[in-house]
Amino acid sequence: MSTHSADWRRNVYIVAGGVFIAAMGFSIVAPFLPALVTEVGVSSGTAFWSGMVLAVNFVTSSLMAPVWGSIADQVGKRPMMVRAGLGIALTYVFMARARSVWDLLIWRAVNGLLAGYIPAANVLVATNTPDSHLGRALGLLQAASAAGTISGPLIGGVAAQLLGPRGAMLVAAGLLALAGLLPVLSGIQERVQPQGPVDWRQVGQRVVLDVQEALADPGVSRLFGLQLLFSMAQVMTQPTLPLYVATLVSRDVALVTGMVYSAAGIATAVGAPAASRWGDRDPVALLRCGIVAASLTHAAQALVPHPLFLAGARLAFGLSGSAVVVASGVLLARRTPPEHRGRAFGVLQSVNGAGAVAGPLLGGALGEVAGLAAPFWAGAVVIGVAYWVTLRSAAALDRPPRRRCRPVSPRAASRRRRWRSTGGRR
Repeated sequence: MSTHSADWRRNVYIVAGGVFIAAMGFSIVAPFLPALVTEVGVSSGTAFWSGMVLAVNFVTSSLMAPVWGSIADQVGKRPMMVRAGLGIALTYVFMARARSVWDLLIWRAVNGLLAGYIPAANVLVATNTPDSHLGRALGLLQAASAAGTISGPLIGGVAAQLLGPRGAMLVAAGLLALAGLLPVLSGIQERVQPQGPVDWRQVGQRVVLDVQEALADPGVSRLFGLQLLFSMAQVMTQPTLPLYVATLVSRDVALVTGMVYSAAGIATAVGAPAASRWGDRDPVALLRCGIVAASLTHAAQALVPHPLFLAGARLAFGLSGSAVVVASGVLLARRTPPEHRGRAFGVLQSVNGAGAVAGPLLGGALGEVAGLAAPFWAGAVVIGVAYWVTLRSAAALDRPPRRRCRPVSPRAASRRRRWRSTGGRR
């Protein structure tokens, strides 16, 4: 099996376009979910129900990510992009037609079960791009995602103004459908080793074994631990940041809050391509420097006296975060054989999803008990712990991929042998 196709550059540009469109669609939805929750009849506890509707997506997507990643290694990453784009588009249509908050909860949960467009795009690029260019390719995808995340709320704001929150949801559905069809319409090339049809009865068992084998690799397991901590810290301030901004300004709070939020996204769009060049040369050094800078800039946000300084600190944090994400992606791709990268990035998505659920819960509780600045300090400490994980495992992080994962236990090895001997059938 070839590790990359001959026209990998064309693939990267097309996939980056799909990621940009998909990220626009994703970022349209979140700002208008609270308005949609109110529109379906919730008159009290709006914040609680909005948080539930937002969080349920992360829970279900975390559960399914390793499954889709493992299937992607069998059938290819391009079909997974098509499945996720069209599937998510359909859930947005049903959410636009919701008549109760329970309808929203159910379709957001289904949305998470079908998710995985951007992770599949990352894996497709990681699998079909030469290792010497991985950093630049993954950096371009991260920049495209950040640019889409910045652009989405602007398009969504216009759509919501003209069509209402349900209309904005339908616009998001159209964008995701376009992103899902793009890999087919553009003729993205992907070389997949034929493995026969997917046996759904064996998927669960195979996923468990894949996760166990991935975690048995010290470098990969520490990368997952690092990403869990970093993703927690990234979103720890989400519940309290608008309230914190309100303590710094007396008017135009919503406008200033939007500017502060967008600063990190702008920094990611700018910083990811720049970080990717360093990531190709020395991803471990980039990871360490990015984590140190992220910890310092996260803490700095608790000390600023003016919203402009807060936006500047968020900008610096976004630059640091882009370095961490690019370096982690390069290291994970290099540490994992190409034929196993789908499952590895699937587990990574689950890890990031777990952090996205735990971070706001912890940050909200800290803000309630210890003050609005507490989540900034706590996030800096969490990132510091992530640096300690990196410092201890530098030698294990950047090694050539193993062609064969060692079993984690005799029982796991026996199950794997039985599964292979029957051709994946009971």
